Amino acid sequence: MAIDPTDRRKDSGLAPGLIAKIAERCGRVPQRLLADTTAMSREDADTTAMSREDIVKLAERYPDLTVYSPPPPERTDVTVETLRKRLWIRRHEPPAVQAWRARMASAEGQETYRRRKLTERAHGIIKNRGMSRFLVHTREKVRAVCVLQALALNLCWANTLRRRIAAAAAMAMPAIA
Repeated sequence: MAIDPTDRRKDSGLAPGLIAKIAERCGRVPQRLLADTTAMSREDADTTAMSREDIVKLAERYPDLTVYSPPPPERTDVTVETLRKRLWIRRHEPPAVQAWRARMASAEGQETYRRRKLTERAHGIIKNRGMSRFLVHTREKVRAVCVLQALALNLCWANTLRRRIAAAAAMAMPAIA
């Protein structure tokens, strides 16, 4: 995983950089990227175009990476001319973007993206441990605190899993009379 704290309030446009950090640290690219809509777009007036650009860049740079990120919401109260232009743009999108849209429209894509909610629990736990404000300064020190928090969370979950496995094994063993 990658932890890269910033002083930005929003996480828009951070996904491509994080993929590069994961590839650098782990020596390989992850198979899947579960990201929210804003992580795939940059702050710009036309976020949909930037999102398409990010998808194409990721597909070119990491061909084995499958992106699961819902397309930005589109307005429905538009004119017929706007709908016509939207359809024309869709027909002329790069193949990587068309595959991404088809993947996210499929039941499998929706099911895979639903697993993203599991990470939201970790975010809530970390925020409840005081990760909204830091007593240290500089990005390096904040990164160190974030890494320690992630390590503590992983150790707690490993302990919970170990206890659950032991309890399940104890229930499965027949009682000796």
